[in-house]
This record gives sequence, C-alpha cells and structure tokens, in this order.
Amino acid sequence: DFESFTVTYKTGLPTNPPFDDCGCSPVTGICSRDWKPHLNLRVHKPADTSDPVPIIFHIHGGGWTTGNHDSSGWSFAYFLDQGFGVVSIQYRYACHGYSAFDMYDDIQDAVDFVELNADTWGLNASRLHFVGGSAGGHLATWSAYKLNRSSIKSVFNLYGVSDWTDFLACKDQGTDTSYAGGLLFTLTNGSCTESAYQAISPLYQISEHSPMTVSFHGTLDYLVPYKQSERLHARLDEFGIPNVLVPVATYDHVPEIGYYGVSAYMHRYAF
Repeated sequence: DFESFTVTYKTGLPTNPPFDDCGCSPVTGICSRDWKPHLNLRVHKPADTSDPVPIIFHIHGGGWTTGNHDSSGWSFAYFLDQGFGVVSIQYRYACHGYSAFDMYDDIQDAVDFVELNADTWGLNASRLHFVGGSAGGHLATWSAYKLNRSSIKSVFNLYGVSDWTDFLACKDQGTDTSYAGGLLFTLTNGSCTESAYQAISPLYQISEHSPMTVSFHGTLDYLVPYKQSERLHARLDEFGIPNVLVPVATYDHVPEIGYYGVSAYMHRYAF
C-alpha cells in the first residue's frame, strides 16, 4: 500500500560520457545502465503521509560501475510499512569516466532536490537516513560525512569501503576501470597518492559533527574486508560519535540478501 514514481533530478550532462568501459559485472551479473544526459531518482512513499515521514536516502551498490536505483539486497517495502519513505538515486559511473567527486556532486544535487520537493511528496527532508550497500555504502558514508548537514540523522553503512589507503591497486589504465588499478585511478580523479586515497575515504572525513553510524558487515566478506568497518568504528569512537558495528559472523558480501534468513532479520532489526 504505497506509491512509487521516478523523477529527473539532474539535467545538462554531456550527450556522451568521457569514455565507456561499462558492461556487466562478472561477479554479480548486474549490468550498467545505458548513458543518458540526465540522472533520475526513484521515490517510494507510504499511502499515509498526512504527517511527513522520514526518508531513507538510498545509494545503490555495484562496484561504482553497475546497478541502478532499483538495485538493493533488502526490501524497501518492509520499511515503507514501518513508516519511512525511500528515495533511491542514480549517480554517474566510474566506467563512464567519472570520479568519486563527481558522484558526490550528484548526491549533493539529489539531496538539494529532495529538500526542495519533499513537502510536496509528504516526506520530511529534515529527517534523512543515508543508506548504501558496498559501493553505495562507501558513497553514503563518505558523502554524509562531507555534507555535514543537520538533516542527516544517521548513516547505515552496508559493507562499504572506509579506507582506500590499502584497498585495491591504483594505476593509469586509460579507459580500463577494472579492479586491477584503473578503478581507483578513476575514482581519485587520476592520482595514486596517499592524500588522494584519504580524500575519498570516509575514515578521514569524520568530525565531531558526523551523524550516528551503524555498519553491517559479514566477517568473511571477500570483496570488502571486515577490517574496513572495524577501522571506521574505531575512528568514530575516537571522535565520540554514537556508533554500532554489527558483525555478521561467517557471512560474505551482501549478507542481508533475501528476507527470511537470520541475517536479513538482523539487518532490519539493526536499522
């Protein structure tokens, strides 16, 4: 019993991207969406918004190169039933030649757009909860810390990269954005230095104003090691930020997938 609709929040992008190394992930089988000179967001809202409802601001995963605003390992419908609205956004891909800073600009523009339109939708833009999985977990955590807005009440980080200083190789591979080095080179906007890695790492954006943060991470994650979240939460403790790290013992990447499994119940309860 909810309403869903798609809105264009950003226009004026180039007719063609800088390059096109996009396709389908050999790991997940999820594909990139085709390039378009605009970006959309998808709004899901409960039927009753007589009192504006808080917003789950969702950033999808997919290795910074695949996925779309409908990509999620968990149920939007469950949280709509609990009285949340969901706004899930598109952002530019690394495989189209865009850096993490470009993605941050997209996220910032999407938040601005939501704040302008939330009242019309029956949503409460002063109560934003950033949520993202994998690449989306990195972007949600990093952008929430960088935006530093009082409207962002929490971050729910699902197994995102927190510290790029020792995650993936980095080298100029032209238009190749594979994990062998080109992806990180593109995300940093063409720099393989310690300061460039730190600039796109949530760990180094934490301040005393950062929102409360919950991370949900499989302890046997082979794509994003569990120690990434351990480091993040140790740093949050140093700054006195309320935080909880939920270790999902023996689980791999995307432990919350499905609905009736124990880890899926854990995910819903933790949020």
